[in-house]
Amino acid sequence: MSRIEQAVPYINTKKTSYRFVVLALIFIVYAINYADRTNIGVVLPFIIDEFHI
Repeated sequence: MSRIEQAVPYINTKKTSYRFVVLALIFIVYAINYADRTNIGVVLPFIIDEFHI
């Protein structure tokens, strides 16, 4: 079995702020989801009465 002796050169790239944008978007979606679930839980008794479920 042959071996590759040449190493791949490491290129030091600049880290961008893209990961923080993605993290912020995930947090915003999570917060909206949490607020939506909370609101539905609060108004659920009224929805049940309104639609006679």
